[in-house]
Amino acid sequence: RDAAMDVAGHDATVRLFFTPKSDTPATSERLFNISVSSNTGNFQEMLLALLRKYGEAKSDDKLPAVKGKRDVRVLDWGNDKSAIFMIEVSDTGPGNTLELSYVDGPLLKLVEGLAEKAKKAGTDKL
Repeated sequence: RDAAMDVAGHDATVRLFFTPKSDTPATSERLFNISVSSNTGNFQEMLLALLRKYGEAKSDDKLPAVKGKRDVRVLDWGNDKSAIFMIEVSDTGPGNTLELSYVDGPLLKLVEGLAEKAKKAGTDKL
């Protein structure tokens, strides 16, 4: 579900991602990702705030546009337990996108594993 809200004085869309319900209380319906989308007019301000709080990013990668896709810059402050990603997607128009995301590492791996299993469902019956 999406929600439009004002984050740090800027219009943004915030998305919350939860693990699926399961019989394991420690991982059932747990928040594992908070994602905030805004326009890149806020990029420098948000970058400075993250640099002040967490220091230099672990990585700062620029992925050039290929075959009609947009340029992407990805900064990562993280470790095995959690990470903050800052992603800037260059658009062809005035609406470039800034994405900030906090991720719980172990829960993300759990969800990715469940997604991979779901893709392979029924392959054992071939």
